[in-house]
Amino acid sequence: MLNFILGLKTSSRELEDLNKMFLKLDTDKNGTLERDELKDQLHELIGTFDLDHEETDWDEFFDAIDTNKDGVISHKEFIVAAFDRRKVINEANLNMAFNIIDENGDGMLTMDEIKKAFGGHNGASDETWKSFMEEADKNHDGQISREEFHDAMQVHMRKSVG
Repeated sequence: MLNFILGLKTSSRELEDLNKMFLKLDTDKNGTLERDELKDQLHELIGTFDLDHEETDWDEFFDAIDTNKDGVISHKEFIVAAFDRRKVINEANLNMAFNIIDENGDGMLTMDEIKKAFGGHNGASDETWKSFMEEADKNHDGQISREEFHDAMQVHMRKSVG
């Protein structure tokens, strides 16, 4: 039921972008994503951010999306996972996102790093970014720690799904 509801919230533009992403990841063009195929493609992406590939638990990531456990990710599983935030918001994925956003690698996120990661302002006002920082920055030091980031994303997921 949740997957259906999340799917209804999807715009045709989002669906088109996800279809293009699936086709790009499906390098052997067989209509499914194999474990190594997905891992190799994501390694290439992560490599552009100069991150440690070994930090990511690829098996956990893959298994969370491969819901029928047939060893491949179908187009449907890929689309559903993109909108089932409970599957994508896990520790491994949050760590990967945090590491990508943490441009200087100091283990803390600044408002500038968050803005930059989301394409500058991404249409959001400075007040929106300030509000996000205030909500996530529990100890009020002007930065978001890994733990604060995880907590904020979990809260956001509960709000957006609930």
